Amino acid sequence: RKKSLFRYLGEKVRAARQKYNCRMPWLIMTSPTNDSATKEFFRANDFFGMKPGSVSFFTQNVNPILDAEGNLTRDENGALLVGPDGHGGVYEALKKSGLSKELQEEKFDLISYFQVDNPLVTVADERFLGYHVQDGAEFSCKVIAKRNASEGLGVAVLENSRPGIVEYIDLPETMADAKTPDGELKFLFGSIAVHIINVDFAAAMADDTDVMEWHVAEKNYTVMSRDAEPTGAECYKFEKFVFDALPRAAGCAFVEVDRQGEFAPVKNAEGKDSPKECREMLQKKWMKRLKKLGIDVQKSQKGDILIEISPLESPE
Repeated sequence: RKKSLFRYLGEKVRAARQKYNCRMPWLIMTSPTNDSATKEFFRANDFFGMKPGSVSFFTQNVNPILDAEGNLTRDENGALLVGPDGHGGVYEALKKSGLSKELQEEKFDLISYFQVDNPLVTVADERFLGYHVQDGAEFSCKVIAKRNASEGLGVAVLENSRPGIVEYIDLPETMADAKTPDGELKFLFGSIAVHIINVDFAAAMADDTDVMEWHVAEKNYTVMSRDAEPTGAECYKFEKFVFDALPRAAGCAFVEVDRQGEFAPVKNAEGKDSPKECREMLQKKWMKRLKKLGIDVQKSQKGDILIEISPLESPE
């Protein structure tokens, strides 16, 4: 049915609310460039069946984009070119919006964190929540075995005996390629950006500026040249990562999950991590669920039968 990512994830949030019979606010972080459009999209779609008051939007900060020489840049309209401060900006943005305080005052204690590009995510996964609570953790991570050494996932590590995630762009190639004696990747498990975060911990991290370091990403942007002409240029973008808070956490549960059942990021137009691949993985997940119920779906001679199961009809 070509549902939007927001619609499909919204159905998952609604399904989780129904499954647990509880109030579960959905907090969505936007950037200044897409905040208005995102809110309008929700209004135009009647909040995908949810009450408007049960969905909150909060905006992350932005940083200047620098050129290769470290100079400020301008966009095509001549304005200062800026970029959002990464998913690590979530702590400060929650505090700035007043949502951290609101969550604490209303006695919410855990945040089920996920990113918008992964329709296979399980919202408020009871197995994941159970490990988090059992381990007395403040920040927990779902991980999967990497396809290969170069897959773009932050890797789960111990840094000075403390749990951590090292983003793939910060991991030296020699370390990414390192093998154990039996030939397996030494740094095998990659984070899929699905976390459980204690509300009080998230609030405290908004003020902990020492641990939330800046990461530099090289990206191509269209900038206004000195001749006032738009031109493509390699620039530097500055971001924080949500998992950089891990060293401050009292504990962390790294929970391995099945890639086929829980991770299908939509990042590219074609090929790996594309909408086509995501739809195929959803099909396999739904087929597996039907077979588990004793319903055998046969393939037709012309190709696979297409199936779609709404999260509202089959909560996870």
